[in-house]
Amino acid sequence: MTTRQLGYFETLLYFAHQKGMSQMTFHLRLRGNISNGMIKKACREIYNSHPLLRTKVVDREGVLFFEPLENFELIPLEFVEKKDENH
Repeated sequence: MTTRQLGYFETLLYFAHQKGMSQMTFHLRLRGNISNGMIKKACREIYNSHPLLRTKVVDREGVLFFEPLENFELIPLEFVEKKDENH
């Protein structure tokens, strides 16, 4: 992905996020024989398919741009074992 300026809606979302008004957390309940490695591999494939996930926002004299990350790393994942049927 090349560097590009944020659009109007992207800029609004950026500022909302900076003010703590937007956070994304996902909780999943998976059933079956799925390993942590399989989950990590699936996430890597998603990241590889969507270049925007491998960017950062930079401010250049008051104008916001998406810029590719030089050293991209996956978002950390936390795996929690289910205690019982209710949790």
